[in-house]
Amino acid sequence: MFCKWCGMESKDNAKCEWCGRSLAPASVPEPTTQMPAGPPTATSAAAVSTERLMYKRMKVDVPQIAPFGLRFERYLAVLSVLLAGGLLVTRYYPTLWLVPLLALSFFSGLFLGVYRVIGYYDDEVLDVTMLLIFAAFVGPVYATGILLLLCLIRRSANWSMLGLMASFFVIRFSIGVVAHGLQDTVDYLSTFTVYLGILQWCLQIVPLSVLFAGWMMASFSRPLNEQ
Repeated sequence: MFCKWCGMESKDNAKCEWCGRSLAPASVPEPTTQMPAGPPTATSAAAVSTERLMYKRMKVDVPQIAPFGLRFERYLAVLSVLLAGGLLVTRYYPTLWLVPLLALSFFSGLFLGVYRVIGYYDDEVLDVTMLLIFAAFVGPVYATGILLLLCLIRRSANWSMLGLMASFFVIRFSIGVVAHGLQDTVDYLSTFTVYLGILQWCLQIVPLSVLFAGWMMASFSRPLNEQ
């Protein structure tokens, strides 16, 4: 056989005749199940840490919500100042009554959602759509009456929509009385929208749509873990 050390051919299979080195195959150690002595390697430590992380409980921080009374007081504090300013503008500039009406409607819907007085727009899309459709034909007053009827049928009150419409009527009635008088405001709000001209129809629907737009904008302040 040929020597693996010097490459020469040797007649002795145990020892090379040329270099004298052993030609016997090296002994292979038998596998053992005993754990190696010494500190754990970096790989085993990482595996243990991964297992511990898998069984570690996840902690989710849930935002604390203030009591309803405090949230409603914050909303009233802001809106009362805005409403007083809007009424002053309407009183001395009655031809510009639509400007404070739209501004107050937008900020009312916005602050109702931001201060969590009512729910978020995302949860009431269906009722908002129905109310706008009804208001386009019969006006916001009768559309709110239809909403109340639907709440009775469902046996569940939609407090978000009712609170939103209540704020709208307070603003709409206050601005209307200062700008046009009590009787004209009542007659206007109690008239079916389908009997109004295109301009009067827009004056009924646009402030209500602006109110919902402000409520929609409040959804951007919603924490991500509540969605």
